[in-house]
This record gives sequence, C-alpha cells and structure tokens, in this order.
Amino acid sequence: MHNLKNDEEIANMFDIVISVSVSEDNSTEKLQQVILGRLKLNVEGNNDHGEFVWRISKELESKGYLFLLDEVSETLELHRVGICEDEMDSKYVLASRYEHVCYDMEVDEFVNEKRLLDSDAWKMFPEKVGRNINLPGVEPIERLVVNECADLPLLIDRVARNFRKKNNINLWRDGLQSLRRWPNIKVQGMEEVDVACSRSTIGF
Repeated sequence: MHNLKNDEEIANMFDIVISVSVSEDNSTEKLQQVILGRLKLNVEGNNDHGEFVWRISKELESKGYLFLLDEVSETLELHRVGICEDEMDSKYVLASRYEHVCYDMEVDEFVNEKRLLDSDAWKMFPEKVGRNINLPGVEPIERLVVNECADLPLLIDRVARNFRKKNNINLWRDGLQSLRRWPNIKVQGMEEVDVACSRSTIGF
C-alpha cells in the first residue's frame, strides 16, 4: 500500500490519490474528514453528514481518483462516504487481513501477500523494533526471531511491535521461546497473525 501511495507513475494515472488507514476506526465520519481534507473542501462548523456525502461525490465526479484503504477490518459502505461508481476509470484499493471483507466489498481482483526477500526482511525488522535492536547480545537472537517470521511482512510487523517493548536481553530470549511455541500459546498482540498471514489480500 505504501508503494502504491508513493509511486509517481501510478499517481500520474489519476487526478488525485487519497490514502487512509482505517484499522482503529472504520467510521464513515473519519473517512469523510480525510477525504474532505484531501479535496481541500471547507466544512468548518458544518456537521451535516448528508451534505458531506454530496460535496465529496460532486467534487469527485469529474476526477479520476485512486482511493487507498489500508488495514480494513470491517466492511465499509463507500457510497455512505461519498465514493460512488463513476466513468472516470477511478479505482479503490483495499488491504485487509480478512478475505470476507474483500468479498463483501465486491472487489474485482485479489492479490495475496507475498513473502519478502531475506535481505528485505532483515532490513524491515530492525526498522520496526527501533532502539532496542541495539541492546548488547541481541543480534543472534534477532536473527532467530526473523527466521521464525518466514519472510512474511505482516508477521514481521506484528512480531517487531512486540519486541519493541523488550528492553533487556532476557525479555528477548523469553520472546523468542514464546514465538517458537506459538500458535500453541498466544503472544500478546499477535492473536490474529495466523489469519493475517494466510489471508492478507488487496482488492481492486
């Protein structure tokens, strides 16, 4: 999703690219506010949801747009936001851990999450972990942890977030042992990783 957002060639195919992560709040209000801001529509002091829908729809009807929705966990009714079908060859792309969300939103094409190259996995993990990656003695444990992630980017992201909280070598050792026993036990913050890795999809 990040690559799509920052790809100049793709951006040049559309009049406007709108990107929003909806992982924590799938409300139409949040989506509307992001879109209104991106379209530079002034709605200060106005709380009329119906007018927001009309203004967004009216503004986009003459534009070719690419709408990027990341971390979608529930079905979204885009027409309630103001995103309607048009004849400008516009598209929306959504990334979700849940295949049924893509089906419910009637996507035309599915793209399964691909494994990273080993070199990219090694680069991604320390970037996500942050400063605790520099703790004395962590490097050999880090390599074993990354190997357990099997080059799956979503799993690397979840595991790295968990290890980001570990500020001493003993916690890293315990974390590695817990990861090796998973899925027989649940590591905090990783309950959905098995679904995420096998069913991470992008719908066009």
